[in-house]
Amino acid sequence: MKKFFFSALFIALVISFVSVSCTRKSPTGATDVTPTPTITATPTPNINFTVYAYNDGSKVPNLNMQMSNGSFNTLSQSTNSNGIVSFTLHSTGPWTILIPAQMGYDNLNYIVDATSTTCFAFDLGAQSLSIALSGGSESLTMAPSTISYTVTFVTGATKKYNLQVIGLPAGITATISPSQVQFNGDTATVVLTVPKSFENFNGVDQFQFWVKGTDTQPISTTIQTQQARTVTRGWHYNIYSDITIQKIGQCGPYGCVNQYMIYYVGANNFTYEAQGTAMTQGNIVRQIISAALIGDHVDYISDPVFASPGSAACTIGNYESLATFVSTDYNISTKDQVWGHWGLDGTITVRFTDDANLDVTRTFTTTSAGNGWGSACGRFHQTCQVVTSGDFDKCGSYPNTWGCSYSVHMGHCEKTNRILGTK
Repeated sequence: MKKFFFSALFIALVISFVSVSCTRKSPTGATDVTPTPTITATPTPNINFTVYAYNDGSKVPNLNMQMSNGSFNTLSQSTNSNGIVSFTLHSTGPWTILIPAQMGYDNLNYIVDATSTTCFAFDLGAQSLSIALSGGSESLTMAPSTISYTVTFVTGATKKYNLQVIGLPAGITATISPSQVQFNGDTATVVLTVPKSFENFNGVDQFQFWVKGTDTQPISTTIQTQQARTVTRGWHYNIYSDITIQKIGQCGPYGCVNQYMIYYVGANNFTYEAQGTAMTQGNIVRQIISAALIGDHVDYISDPVFASPGSAACTIGNYESLATFVSTDYNISTKDQVWGHWGLDGTITVRFTDDANLDVTRTFTTTSAGNGWGSACGRFHQTCQVVTSGDFDKCGSYPNTWGCSYSVHMGHCEKTNRILGTK
């Protein structure tokens, strides 16, 4: 019985061992292979990133730019006619927009995050200039002066502009240093030099000027100070004068058959009126600058001869400033010219200076052509029925020619106005 028990236990152990060994091997003796888990690949992103380029609010076409993520991945394109460029990015995170130096701008770069945004806009422009008084007075006196200003450049991007002063009247000079600005906050100094007795205000007693900046690059933008500076006149100097025009016809060098004309334009009895800060010093000296006949006069007139003072020949009159015009035509009618041709005026321009700061010119012109002439007067030679009488003087109408003939040796007529000289 005991023998039978041990035999049965042995057989059970052998069967159990064989059963365990069969779960690790295949019937042919091959080793079972454990399956490998499947790994899903992350997809590559395609991000359409749009950049908008402006210059002071205007779209900028043909602007070359790049986008780089620092991993040797640099994309290059240029903006279209609407100032827009699109890049296809294959990774998120920070990217740098690079704008190489062009159109007058230095290199620019902007960092964007392609994870949180898909567009970016920037403005190259928005440049401006401001100007402020830094020395001197903008209210002018008769004395020479200088006025200085500080010009400040404000910009969102580095760009070079050439500066110039515009709007100044003739006679005032300007210097600007330096003549270029480029970086935000750059300054330049403008100095105006004003001569003594400056009066070229175009009739409004002030002038305005600006500072202009011009970019010489192909984009060719222009900026200028938004506010003009205004310089005013703080003085006036009025000059009054009697202004006279005379016309004289007289015998020529070959006798009274040949006659010619002399015209005088003279200024007399000057009075001076200073206003505001105007002051004179010492004696006032007069110098004739120009003179002219206006309207109805004979041809072939010589250039005027000036005298300060001067006397008109054949007439009673001395003038502080006198211009004389002589006809070179000796075949004219004194009767026709002196007793007619009333549409004639004269003008004379005189410079006034003193020992200090007075240096002005004033123009005096007779007024109302055809009006204001006095009586025409003449010295006549009379012949009646072959009887010749001596010379006689007559003013007013030309002598009655009934039964007699007359020849005029000298005819004279004039008119005078008292006026304020014009600048």
